Amino acid sequence: MSHSDRSNLAPHAVYNLRQAFESVCEGVQQQLLAKQISLSTAIAEDLPVAYWDINLLRHHVFDNLLSNAIAHTPIGGKIDFSVERSGSYTLSVKISDSGVNRERTAALHDAQRCVTAHKGSVSLIEQAALPGITYKIDIPLYSLCIN
Repeated sequence: MSHSDRSNLAPHAVYNLRQAFESVCEGVQQQLLAKQISLSTAIAEDLPVAYWDINLLRHHVFDNLLSNAIAHTPIGGKIDFSVERSGSYTLSVKISDSGVNRERTAALHDAQRCVTAHKGSVSLIEQAALPGITYKIDIPLYSLCIN
């Protein structure tokens, strides 16, 4: 999704972000059960209203990266999903897994295009001494209101 693709976004006010993120986690329950992976969630109670294309973000970012974490996490592994404010106008989402650190660029690239269109950033954090990775997504709450 390039700069010119921003016109394809359909942003609207998302009044209940907590419910939106809980829905993302509920959507992967079958995948988690199939691999006996535990999902720990920490979603802040006081999330503000955001102005996003939530359907695009859900499909290309949150569902995509969470499914990728499940795919790379071994049976019986663990995934942490957290959402919190990081500053007055930014939301930070972290998806950490206990999987193997192998090629994950396809999922990351797709997520980066969508988050960049929302004027945010995605980073991949690897810890050399530990298995697994953390995807960190920072998205401004109202960036799409400004051209």
